[in-house]
Amino acid sequence: MLTNAQEIELDPVPELPPPNWYTDPTDESQYRYWDGSVWTDHCAPRYAEETRGRLRSVGALLRDSFALMCRQWRGNTVAALVWAAGQILVVLLLLLSVDRILMGEFGELWDRVNEPGFDPTTRENEAYFESLEFDFSVLNFVPAVLGMMISWVAGSFFAATPAILALGDLRENLPRLSSTLRQALKRVPRVMGLQFQFALVAVAALALVVLAALVSPFLLIVLIPVLLAAVVLSIPIIYLAYVVASAGPRELSLRYVIRLVRGRFWGVLGRISAVVLIAVVFSFAIGAVLGLATSALGGILAQAISLGVSGVVGLLTTIASAIVYSDLGGESE
Repeated sequence: MLTNAQEIELDPVPELPPPNWYTDPTDESQYRYWDGSVWTDHCAPRYAEETRGRLRSVGALLRDSFALMCRQWRGNTVAALVWAAGQILVVLLLLLSVDRILMGEFGELWDRVNEPGFDPTTRENEAYFESLEFDFSVLNFVPAVLGMMISWVAGSFFAATPAILALGDLRENLPRLSSTLRQALKRVPRVMGLQFQFALVAVAALALVVLAALVSPFLLIVLIPVLLAAVVLSIPIIYLAYVVASAGPRELSLRYVIRLVRGRFWGVLGRISAVVLIAVVFSFAIGAVLGLATSALGGILAQAISLGVSGVVGLLTTIASAIVYSDLGGESE
């Protein structure tokens, strides 16, 4: 029994939120009622259909994407220039690595291979190829690895910037361009992490195909259509996941997207797949025209035009995905 009053210090009890409707921690598409101490079973849709908005048609999606790309041309141009610089730099660094591996003979090899009427089977060329020496030391691969890392960062920045610009424009909450670019730079690690996850899935799928081929050809015949169907069905998830990683809430991108498209998956799949298909057909058409006109334009100019077309196509598909994400009621940071 205490005879004297003593002061006992206790850790402060954290103050709980007041009773109210809050976003359901297990399902972002609905609200759940918090009674002040525990979550109740009372739920309500978070996005009414009129609030989420109807998904735009493919034509409207393409039209609005192009208009938004033009409206935010400054930020999109910066992102495209960073991406193009990364592509050029990776080529230069790869060539530097090749030249070091060939011990300074790359220039001579290039000139010889590009001579009119080059024939590798002649005695002179065979003797030249046999005389080549290689240096596979680790340091010679450093420029190539550095170039690929720079290209990866530049590509991730290129993926993040138009998504941030698009969502800010659609919601009339666009910060200054400098702030947008800083935000995109901060999101680069998240985009790279998402790409790494996709790479792991691709490697696992490839390993599964190899294993199936070793076990039984019949198993391979069954597996390949299944994997192709999985790739097609994952198209909206992949593109929307990039938007979440670039400008969405800071949680697992894939899990968030799966919840977001619940109940509207087929509509999202049709629209994003159509945009991607149109972009691919457009790219192939431009590539075919450039292939025929290479002699007239010159190889460097044709490559520059091809790079520009790839950049525009990448911007349009990213912006279209951001518009679909906004129509679904996806949140932004």
